[in-house]
Amino acid sequence: MDIKKHKRLYTLITGGGTGGHVMPALTLARGLTEVGIPAECIELVGSRNGLDATLLASSEFRIHLLPGKGISRDITKWKENVVAVGGLGIAYLRSLLLLLAQRPSVVISVGGYASLPCALAAATMRIPIVLVNVDVRPGLANRLIARLAHLSVTGYDDSGLPRVVVTGVPVRPEVAGVHRDFHSREMARVELGLPSDTPLLVAFGGSLGSRRINEAVAGFVAMSPNEELPALSIYHVVGRRDWSLVKSFFAATKTGEDSSPYSEVELPTRGSSNDSHLSITLDRGGVFYKATEYEERMALLYQAADLVLCRAGGMTIAELAVVGVPAILVPLPGAPSNHQAANASVLVDRGAAVLVSDAELTPERLSKEVGSLIADPRRLMEMEHLALSAGHPEATRTIVALLQDRIPWRDG
Repeated sequence: MDIKKHKRLYTLITGGGTGGHVMPALTLARGLTEVGIPAECIELVGSRNGLDATLLASSEFRIHLLPGKGISRDITKWKENVVAVGGLGIAYLRSLLLLLAQRPSVVISVGGYASLPCALAAATMRIPIVLVNVDVRPGLANRLIARLAHLSVTGYDDSGLPRVVVTGVPVRPEVAGVHRDFHSREMARVELGLPSDTPLLVAFGGSLGSRRINEAVAGFVAMSPNEELPALSIYHVVGRRDWSLVKSFFAATKTGEDSSPYSEVELPTRGSSNDSHLSITLDRGGVFYKATEYEERMALLYQAADLVLCRAGGMTIAELAVVGVPAILVPLPGAPSNHQAANASVLVDRGAAVLVSDAELTPERLSKEVGSLIADPRRLMEMEHLALSAGHPEATRTIVALLQDRIPWRDG
C-alpha cells in the first residue's frame, strides 16, 4: 500500500505498561480498521518496560516502544523517581521525532504513564488528542492529558474530565461476543481441562498477578475439607511474579505427611513443555484445582466461570459487565486516587459483585464467600443480570463513530 496516499488517515494510539492499557489500545486500533482505516496507517506507541512487547507481538500494527516508567508517590523512592522522570523526558523527545516523521491526524491516548510523553508531544505540535479513560476516577496522567485533549471519552459518569462523552469502555470483541449458556460453559470447561459438571471459580490478579489473591487461593485449596463447601472447580491464573512460589507451595504439600488431602498432584518438571501448568485434585471436599502462569484465553475463562475472584482494574470491570460474570472483587490497596475501589463500586453497588478488602482476603474469608455464593445459584443468576446492566458492548463502535465525526481525517 502507498502510505503517502493515505497520509491523512494516519493514526497514533499511545498508552501501555499494563494489559489494562494495552488491550483497549489494540481494541480501538482494530475498531478503526473496520471503518476503513488501513492497519498500515495505525501505529501503537507503548512502554518498553511493561508487557507491551509481549502482548502486542502478534498484532498487525506497527509498534513503537518508549523508555520510562511510572513515578512512585513514595518519597523514599526519590532516586527511582529521578530515573523515571529522566526516562519520560527521553520518551517525550523520541515522541516528538516520531510525530514529526509521521504527522498523524490524531493521537489517541488510552492512559497511563506510557501515554503521557506522546500526548505532550502531540500538544506541542498541535495535533488533536483524544483521551480514552477506562477507570471511574482518572489518574494524574489522564487528568493532565484531558486538559490538552480535543475530546475525552470515558466509561462512567462523574469522571470530572473536561469535554467528556460517556461511551463505555472499549472491550475486545472476543470478550464482548462471549455466550454463557449452559452448553457454552460446558464446552469451555472441557477446553480448559476442567470438570464440566461442577461450578467453576476463576481467580486472577492481572497480567503480573496478585500476591494477596494467590496466597488466599493456595491457602483455600490447602485447607482441611469443609463438608459445607459444595463441589467446586478452581482455575487459577497466578501471574509471572508468583508462579515459582505457587509451584513450590504445592511441591512442599506433595512431599508432606501421608495425611495430605491430595489424591493427585501433577507438577510440571523444569524445562518441560507444560512448565506453565500444574494440576491438583483433592480427594475430599470435591475440589478440583488447576493453575497456570499466564492465560491468553480470557474470553474462554469468562465463558466457563460461574464466579470470578479478581482485582478491580478498569478493563476487568468493563469485561465482567459486558459478559455478565458475578465476582468477588479485591481492589488493589494504595492504587492512585483509590481508583480500583471506585471501579469496584460500579458492580458492587448494583449487587453484581461482592467486595472484600485486600487486608480481609484470607483463605477462611474466601472459603466463606465462595461457599455462600456457589450454594445459591439463584443469587448468581441475579448477579449475572445485574452485571450485564452495567455493560457497554457497543463502546468501541461508539468511540470510533465519535472519532469519525470529530477528527478531520481526509483520505488523499
